[in-house]
Amino acid sequence: MKRVMQTVIAAITALLATAPVFAQAPTQPPDGRVARQQRLTPEQRRAMRQGSAERQTTRGRRGFKRLDADGSGTISRQEWNRRPEAFDRLDANKDGQLTTDELRSGRRKARRS
Repeated sequence: MKRVMQTVIAAITALLATAPVFAQAPTQPPDGRVARQQRLTPEQRRAMRQGSAERQTTRGRRGFKRLDADGSGTISRQEWNRRPEAFDRLDANKDGQLTTDELRSGRRKARRS
């Protein structure tokens, strides 16, 4: 019985000690904007953008390798399993092969328009 009472007293003490933490109001301004101390610094924003660009580059390399079935470093018309007119649009030098540079520049052009 003594042990049960000690456990109950310890639980009540822990509950009372943490109650003020849960009772605090959020530190957000009334107009809904994020508080100044929670905003990202320019360095943090730059690091996030850089991480995003690295992930996109990695995904692009994996996608290129999937399309380059024979491992030649270029994607031929036979390996291309998408719309033929997209291949023609991306093949800048019209040699019948797509390189990583041609795909990258085509992606940039598509983003701009």
